[in-house]
Amino acid sequence: MNAKILIIEDSKAMRESIGETLLRSGLAAEVLQANDGLEGFKVLFKEQPDLVICDIAMPQIDGHRFLEMRASKEDLREIPVIMLTASEDIQSKVRALERGAVDYITKPFQEAELLARVRVHLQMKHLQDELRHANALLEKLAI
Repeated sequence: MNAKILIIEDSKAMRESIGETLLRSGLAAEVLQANDGLEGFKVLFKEQPDLVICDIAMPQIDGHRFLEMRASKEDLREIPVIMLTASEDIQSKVRALERGAVDYITKPFQEAELLARVRVHLQMKHLQDELRHANALLEKLAI
């Protein structure tokens, strides 16, 4: 798919495992990594990846705060974020979705589920990008 995916996770082993899985599957051509929400936001702002996988529970800037920071920049809001956490707390899931996450995966997860969810959100982002481009072209032609 040639996607650039950012993984924000405080566990280096988990980041690397997810990254290797995405690269091996062919869904990601490039994997970016960050160990907390602040570092992740800096990478997001600079690199503008196609998708973000973000842990909720991290030291300093957690996943919820990361979503708030992302929402403050209009050009970053279109980048889908899949939240990842060991918590089964339904309120945390709802809070993440209300703040702009597109999906939620609970750890430990099945590799096939992660790949399926990533594939779906990458396809949706691709279609939304195409639609935005077509709408911009139509607007230009209308003028």
